[in-house]
Amino acid sequence: MSIGQPNAQGDLDKAIIRRYIKRNIQKIQYCYEKELLAKANLTGTVQTQFFIGPDGSVKSASGSGMDPTVANCVASVIKGIEFPKPKGGGGVQVNYPFTFRPADNSTTTPVPPAVPSTTPPADPPRPAAVRAGGKLAENPTRYTPGAANPLLAQRDALEECFRTNPKPYGAVAVKLDWTGTTVTAAEVHGVVSEDVAKCVVEAAKKVMRTSGTATSQTCSVAFGDMPPADLPSVEITAEAIKLDGVPVADPKATGDFKYKIEPLYAKIEGKVLRDRETTAPVSIIGPLVIRPIDTTPIAIVNKVLSTILMAGGDYVLAASDGPSWRVIDLVAVPVPPVPRGTGGRWSTWRQPGLGRRDGEHVTLSILMLKDRMWLGLSRVNEFQEVPLVASKEHDYDKLESTLKDHKKSVFFADRADLEIAGEGVTWIDVVRAIEIARKVGFVDYTLTDPEGLAARPQL
Repeated sequence: MSIGQPNAQGDLDKAIIRRYIKRNIQKIQYCYEKELLAKANLTGTVQTQFFIGPDGSVKSASGSGMDPTVANCVASVIKGIEFPKPKGGGGVQVNYPFTFRPADNSTTTPVPPAVPSTTPPADPPRPAAVRAGGKLAENPTRYTPGAANPLLAQRDALEECFRTNPKPYGAVAVKLDWTGTTVTAAEVHGVVSEDVAKCVVEAAKKVMRTSGTATSQTCSVAFGDMPPADLPSVEITAEAIKLDGVPVADPKATGDFKYKIEPLYAKIEGKVLRDRETTAPVSIIGPLVIRPIDTTPIAIVNKVLSTILMAGGDYVLAASDGPSWRVIDLVAVPVPPVPRGTGGRWSTWRQPGLGRRDGEHVTLSILMLKDRMWLGLSRVNEFQEVPLVASKEHDYDKLESTLKDHKKSVFFADRADLEIAGEGVTWIDVVRAIEIARKVGFVDYTLTDPEGLAARPQL
């Protein structure tokens, strides 16, 4: 499949339209592939016409050519895309061609695009538990069943309890009172519904122990994965920096702060302290999801990330995907996300001067500027310039091919780390670089600002 160039009438950049179309390319491809199963020689071009309203939503969409079923399906996909608002408050009329042809020797049955689940899984992960005495499992990001946990004997019953929880995740602490080998009373605290808690009590009362003389014992159980949408967030818009939807700072007034935005720092620090000092028997504490709009200057994003880390918080990065958000690193946040005291983190930002990796090993750096990109190697001090293409956009194809060459080199054949910084560019520019780096195999990326790069050209 190939997509042509959009013909647009209105005040919305064609490159932006193409970018949002490409984000939905798998859905568009599926329109063709599912019809290809019945029509093996199906090939041709679908011409689409759609109108983007002043609010960025697609008000109308139609398709024609090649096959009416495919054309209507493609139009339906486009109808669901949320574009940025056009400048000037007007609409945009777009004509966009898509050319489809069978892949050579393709016998793969098409798979529909993944849709996030909104209900608990039919067969949720088996419940996990803390080992006797509170000792954590070897994997610090997820509890695993402990051989001495008496609740393991009721694993199947507990799974049935958890399957009815309104959310597909949760955690409980169960206090067992013993008389001999029998549980005489059970008390449950946790992040589950009242009905689930009652169900857990009934299952716990059936536990029999084969050893031990303690008159009471507390056991913990966690299950499922917490979706990023349920995590607290920091949103960065043109008007405000918001913590869980509440404005706490003005992004236009962050120029006075180099690495720490004081109003945001105070709020994050307060949240971290409340989480640490909670008296709740069970609590789930996860990272902040950082949600900058595409046009956010990377300098502001850097200050937000640095502020969160200075305040003792943690984060995962997200990028806009029409009306919703996607986590860049596609993590499945475990429950509890990081057990206290393990030191585990999700964050990728490094403050300049802290932990620079330019000593013993060669470090690969990407510096994104408004008018070009630079790729540099520390220690050997080699730099490669990647100028803009004719359309005045960054040359991401050249970035990808250059990173592939580095991945084959003796320095990085068995490594997956690099660092990325931007100056005078926006969040979406850096997101594109991150996603290309991950695609090539550099999945262990570190964000910093230009001063923190191990390899930076003399500009």
